[in-house]
Amino acid sequence: AAEQHDQPLQGKVALVTGASRGIGESLARLLGDGSHKIILVSRNEDRLRKICNDINASAGSEVAFALP
Repeated sequence: AAEQHDQPLQGKVALVTGASRGIGESLARLLGDGSHKIILVSRNEDRLRKICNDINASAGSEVAFALP
């Protein structure tokens, strides 16, 4: 049971909105440590692509992105 509290998102997918700046970007980078699957959403495509590329290059997380 203690293991579930250490990794509450293990086996789940996190959806981060507003991921191209501010709190959303910080959360995306935190979750993009290599142990989570994340989907990032933002209206700023260029910035969002850069963040996805940064996360994939540094940690190898499974990152996808969506635009509204």
